[in-house]
Amino acid sequence: MRSHAENIKETLQKAELDGMVCSIPENILFLTGYWPSTGDSVLVYPVDGNPSLIIPSVDRPFVPTDRQLNVREYDIDTDDILFASTRSKLLTLIKGVLADRGLTKGRLGVEASFETVAGSFRGSEANVPG
Repeated sequence: MRSHAENIKETLQKAELDGMVCSIPENILFLTGYWPSTGDSVLVYPVDGNPSLIIPSVDRPFVPTDRQLNVREYDIDTDDILFASTRSKLLTLIKGVLADRGLTKGRLGVEASFETVAGSFRGSEANVPG
């Protein structure tokens, strides 16, 4: 029986993609078993190698340990909350993961839009990067 990861990678290959970048919480949950709850999270899922999950460091205890995930963390401090500056930290990590995986010139699937997003199990407001 094929694994979940094998099916995802086969689908990416059929679509002629080198990987995908996900930021919608439901999709991150489906692909990793981790439900983003505190801040912005992003999943970089390459065709070759393990997926990289970028999360706020406070969410680390909620990442499943039974998956082969490369986890990159960023800290959220008071200034980030006051000035909504976590996005620059997140973008820096995304660029680093894409470079590490050789995906800076590859074809990537991205989530360009969405209709609705479910609230976190800890709150009722969706937190999804635009």
